[in-house]
Parts: sequence; C-alpha cells; structure tokens
Amino acid sequence: MKKVALALAGLALGTSVFAEGFKLSGDVKGGWSLTQNEIKNGDTEAKTAGVHVNKYLVGDEFDTDARARLNFSWASEGDVAGAFVRLQDTPNYDQVDVKLAYAWLKGFDGKFQMQAGKLDTLFGTGGYNDSDVHGGLGFFAGVSPIEGLLIGGGAQTDWLKTKDTKTTKVPTYDEDTDSVTTKDTTTGGKLAASKDGIYFGAKYTNKDINNLSVAASYSLAGFLSAGVCVDPVEKLFVSVELENKSADYIKANGDTDILGAKGDFRNTIYERIEYTGVENLSVGLNAKQQLKAQANGSDDDADLTVIYLDPFARYEINDLFAVSLEAQITINSWDEDKYGKTDAAQVIVPAFYLKPAKGAEATVWAAISTHTDTKDSWSKQHQFGTGVKFGF
Repeated sequence: MKKVALALAGLALGTSVFAEGFKLSGDVKGGWSLTQNEIKNGDTEAKTAGVHVNKYLVGDEFDTDARARLNFSWASEGDVAGAFVRLQDTPNYDQVDVKLAYAWLKGFDGKFQMQAGKLDTLFGTGGYNDSDVHGGLGFFAGVSPIEGLLIGGGAQTDWLKTKDTKTTKVPTYDEDTDSVTTKDTTTGGKLAASKDGIYFGAKYTNKDINNLSVAASYSLAGFLSAGVCVDPVEKLFVSVELENKSADYIKANGDTDILGAKGDFRNTIYERIEYTGVENLSVGLNAKQQLKAQANGSDDDADLTVIYLDPFARYEINDLFAVSLEAQITINSWDEDKYGKTDAAQVIVPAFYLKPAKGAEATVWAAISTHTDTKDSWSKQHQFGTGVKFGF
C-alpha cells in the first residue's frame, strides 16, 4: 500500500504539477517526548522513563498525532468539476493511507452538487470538535438554493452489511501457553445495502452576520450532530456543539472504555471561546461534557458525567518567538459507591516556540501533572518533549 501511494504521489507530481487547476498542499509534524512513569512491583518501588513519539506537540490545544500529509486537488475551468486526493503517512503505524479521494461536480450555477468516493465532511459544525455524521466511502448529493446554504444527503458504503456468512471454529496454536485453542472465524458472505448508511444534513454560513455558521446532520444509524459558531463581537469566537448517539449506534460502534466495558457516552457537548482582541495575545477555553455513558451490549444508561476544561493562552513575543500556557482540567461526577472514586489528573502545560519561517514552528514543552498515582486509572505522568511542524 505504501509503495502504491507513493507512486501515485509521484505520478501526480510528474504529470499534473503544471496543469491548470492543480494545487498541492500539505504538512509534516513530528516530535519526541519523555514520560516519567512510576512502576510498583510488590514492596519494591522503582522509577523509569518511557519514550513516546506519538504526539508532536502537547503544548498546543490543537495537539495531534505525528504525520506527513499531501493534498492534491484538481478543478476544471469554471470550477464545475474536479477531484481531491489526500495521502497521509502516520509514523506510528508505518503506512501511507489514502485518507480522502473523491470526485465532485456542480451544476446550475453551483446550486446542485454531487460527490462520490472517499469523502470529506460536508456538515462539520466548525467548532472545537467540528462534528459531522458524514464522511468515508459513499456518495453525496445536495442543493444550494441560496448563497451559503447547503442541504442534502447520501449514503456511506462503509455501513454495508455482510449477509450469508458462515462461522466455523478454527484451531489456533498459542506459543505462550504451548496449547491449541479454537476461535470463531467468519467466511463467505456478500455485501448488502443498509439503511444505517443513509444520512441527511444542512449547513448555513454567512460572514456578514458575525461569521455565523449553523450545521446539523443525522444518520439513520442513530447519530445526531448539531452546532453553531458565531463572532458575537469583533475578535471573539464562540461555538457550541452537540453529539447524540442512540443505544443501537453505540452497540455497533462503541470504542471507548467506560469503567472497563466497551461503550461510549450518549450525549457530548463541546464549547469553545477564543478572544484575540489584545495585540499578539490569544486566550480561550475548550470545554467538553460527556453525559450518560452506555456500556456496549447494554440498553441501560450509566449515570456518569465527565467534564473537561482546557483554558489556554498564547503570546507572540515577536515574529520569531512565542510562548503558551494551558491547563487540562478533568471533573468527574458519578455514584462513587457504584463506580469507584472520582479523582482525576489536572495537567499544566507551558511551551516555548521558535518560528523561523512562515508555516514552520518548533517547540519545547512540559506537561506537569498534579496527580501521578499509578494506582488510579485517571492519573497522568509528567512529560517533557519537543516537536517541529511545517505546513505549505
């Protein structure tokens, strides 16, 4: 897969770099961090250090995995049709993936549009989480009756169900136990369309009304996303987003460990506030509330609430240097007799930045935890690291 993706990138560069309507962009991010771990073995206590390279930058509220990304886009004359391809190499997994690859067209002066392929999101809420039920393999069709409004829907083939499968028990040798066990293996079957893949959505944006953006989307799988973003006053950004997941959706897709059981939260609310009205300074708060956890395979809601508060500030000293300070605060609320203690880690993250050129940034950061007890699953360890990123 990696060789195929790289060949595709080379072919695109070799044949289209001078073609009209072709654009190339991307970014590269990487780094190194050191985590101080505390290991307890019986009565013996020892300290050791573990190296982690999965995060390029903790001292940034837009923290993300290390990666290399290339975007290729083509558009016909008049922007009535085109294509987009995104290749992304995630060093953690040592592979190149085609993250996005779709063709699009517009008709009737842009009032009608279609997309097909491995799609990007269209109804993103635009805030801290930028949630959307749509994305992945499939197609989309929509209309724009007025400027700034998109209404439409489609289907995701990722949700195709496999029918007529056969499950058999296959012997498997376990080297660790020197024994033979059996496991269920599913073979055969064919893909059949499922209503779960169908989605609808709408999004309206208007820069003249305080940069207003309103979006909502719903998947028949049982996933609702909605949000609003606005600048109520100059240089102040505010967003509120909501995700609601049905019990059936969580059963099929739950991937978060809730108290040791595979599951997810029924409702999640996101808020973001950012103010840039002071020269060279940006301050803000990212917040998230997770309500009503649902263990996978159960129809019962667990009365759990987890609140995350992440205040941040960044100051541009000059064109070359910047500093930032963040806090990661977690507040848990539930029945301690039923679910255990609610202690959580609070983390303070100072960082220093070097900006040698446009799009380039290097940083040195520290993540200082107030709760490092390894016996508590909510604890966090101290971290120190450095990272570099460049976008073009």
